[in-house]
Amino acid sequence: MLFTGCASTNNNPVASSALPESRIEGNIPVNAPFAKIKIGMGQDQVHSILGQSTYNKKYQTGKMWIPPSILAAMTCV
Repeated sequence: MLFTGCASTNNNPVASSALPESRIEGNIPVNAPFAKIKIGMGQDQVHSILGQSTYNKKYQTGKMWIPPSILAAMTCV
């Protein structure tokens, strides 16, 4: 039997769990709604400034074509 996995050489758990640095790039006009968005805002705060998304496209994934009996067998361990 062959087992594989990933290895990490980072011995500092604090540094590895830190979030990547965030930044806002570009020239946003001062009076634009996007200028009010700040890093760390919650989704509800952003929605209150910009409004809800109007992009609601739905699409089918490949799972739609997997028969239910096979899906049930895949979920049972």
